[in-house]
Amino acid sequence: MLKRRLLLSVASIAMLGAPAAFAQEADGQSNPTTDEQGEIIVTAQRRSERLTDVPIAISAKTGEALNTAGIISAQNLGLVTPGLNYAVQGAFAQPTIRGIGTSVTGPGADANVSIYVDGVYQPSQTGNLFEFNNIERIEVLKGPQGTLFGRNATGGAISIVTADPDQDISFKGGASYGRFNQIRLDGYVNAPLSENVAANLSVQYGHNTGYVTNVTTNSKIARAESFAARGKIKFDASETVNFVLAGNYSRTDDNSPFAVRPIDGNNIARQFGVTFPSGFYEAALDQTPSIVTKQYGASLTAKVELGAGTIASISSYQRIEPSLVSDIDNSPLFLATARIPTKEDNFTQELNYSSHLDGPFNFIAGAFYYNDKTSTDLFITGARPASILTSVKTVAESVYGEINYELSPELTITGGLRFSSEEKSARGGIPSLELVNDSTRWNSWTPRAVIRYKLDPASSIYASYSRGFKSGNYNVVFLSPTPVKPETVDAFEIGYKQNRGGVIINTSAFYYKYSQIQVQIQTNSGAGLATVLQNAASAEIYGADLEFTVPVSNAFSLQGGAAWTHARYQDFKGAIITLPLRDASGVAIGGNSQGPGDASGKDMIRTPEFTANLTGTYNVPVAGGEMQLSATGSYNSGFYWDPANLVKEGDYFILNARVSWLSPEKHYRLSVFGENIANAKYQFYVNNTSTGNAGAPARPWSVSAAINVYF
Repeated sequence: MLKRRLLLSVASIAMLGAPAAFAQEADGQSNPTTDEQGEIIVTAQRRSERLTDVPIAISAKTGEALNTAGIISAQNLGLVTPGLNYAVQGAFAQPTIRGIGTSVTGPGADANVSIYVDGVYQPSQTGNLFEFNNIERIEVLKGPQGTLFGRNATGGAISIVTADPDQDISFKGGASYGRFNQIRLDGYVNAPLSENVAANLSVQYGHNTGYVTNVTTNSKIARAESFAARGKIKFDASETVNFVLAGNYSRTDDNSPFAVRPIDGNNIARQFGVTFPSGFYEAALDQTPSIVTKQYGASLTAKVELGAGTIASISSYQRIEPSLVSDIDNSPLFLATARIPTKEDNFTQELNYSSHLDGPFNFIAGAFYYNDKTSTDLFITGARPASILTSVKTVAESVYGEINYELSPELTITGGLRFSSEEKSARGGIPSLELVNDSTRWNSWTPRAVIRYKLDPASSIYASYSRGFKSGNYNVVFLSPTPVKPETVDAFEIGYKQNRGGVIINTSAFYYKYSQIQVQIQTNSGAGLATVLQNAASAEIYGADLEFTVPVSNAFSLQGGAAWTHARYQDFKGAIITLPLRDASGVAIGGNSQGPGDASGKDMIRTPEFTANLTGTYNVPVAGGEMQLSATGSYNSGFYWDPANLVKEGDYFILNARVSWLSPEKHYRLSVFGENIANAKYQFYVNNTSTGNAGAPARPWSVSAAINVYF
């Protein structure tokens, strides 16, 4: 029984990847992503518009605003984005927006929130390219974006926009040092190469020595080291034709998701007399975990202005290579260790035409092609050695279009439709025997309809319907040849937006019907319980969110938001229920029993009912320069990690603060920054398997000092 539980545990958490991080710093000058009134310009509808003019629930932040709030990693983006929980499943980055996310991992397993960098789709849960210091803005689009953004945008989309080269010579760089020997170095340079060619290059390096003590080896874990570089060359062939060639490379070594400790001491090693340390930042692992991810790629964006519209082409290639080592039993005993190398290659091509006509009618039409192959091998050592070899190939094509028509100066209607066709081919087995070799094609239609009414020049209301879909997949992790169908979300939303005298308010209410949810469940196969991937759940989600900006005075401003989300499974029979193992007298002995149960009516995983954030910024002249005081507070009401609602993350409050001084000529900035200064103790990853419940603690408080230069 012990060996069987270990193998089930290995299979359920083995396919693990790595979270991403990014860094940015602004130079205190005007930001090109805002208009004259300081409002952010976004491209959520594939054209440049003011944030308050777009009938979509969007949270948009400039690179400067993110830096002020202390948002230095993708995982922290939820601190300033109501309704977003940037969750981690082991080492997979799995963002959840308004309750829609995934806990499914492995080859071909897609996230429910699409991520784009400069318009390039980033499919890998382990290879999100955020480690740059030239971020102009990040847009978080809430709700299904199936028409304009396509595959796997059932929960929404996150769009990261980096700076294009221009004809100015500029340089900015920074260095910081803080607790846990945290070092961050970054640099950015832009220069013209000729009168119509310019280039830029950004590099970033980060390192820390860890904040969790592994008492087994008396060493620090939850440590990280990263290097990233990204360059662009822009060629203006004429006044109407330009090309941007971009290349990227990154390497991250971050084992913090695997720096886990038993929750309430629940671990199978207790059956062998092992006791665990009680400290929140202490673990007891016989194997030092490792998560190393390398990624490189290139993209080419071409735009042709035709007077009445713009033709755009985006081509990209990415290679992602995560390599993982995990102590599966999360104990000092050598029971099970997994080594998981992965290779993923993907190519995308998009071509679209966006009109900009003078009349009431405008439209966008395009086509998208996607080709991805992911190969993952799993090698298990310990109580029951095993090897599993898997690969999934995905080929997807789609065409889409959307029209906008102004019925009057106040009333605009929008209608869009996308047709997608997707084929997945899966192979899997053990070294001497292939057990899975199959392919399936799915077709889907994803419409969008919007009506928007301008109340006055400064405000508007809207109502919308949209549908999203998430691709089907194969359960190759468990060597099952049976595919699962795509997920679908039907979303209804109403909203109000205003920008009046600099006071910006964006609020919305929504209702979702979420069907064919892909979940891992347990069934009786006749030979015993089997874990399979099935379309076994449906859900109902509704709620409301709010974001605002208030310039209280020329020196003081407030930004904030809140979200309330009611997310419940309507039908979820066969859910994996994990309960502590107990002896005949009912005493917990360590480890868990797992079996099928009914999670219908339970809260959806990783979805807090309430989140809120507030950032205050105060600028005052000091010593000829400018002193900036800022603080960001973020509250999370807590959520469940499992569908049975047995493992809960309690509520927590995170407080970040920064004091900085910008020199009179705006060439130098000195800063002191505190992260999590209220020292909230919470976990950013939890797994509950047959070996027990384990969680990875988030970083405790830290303080760092930084210097930045701008020329």
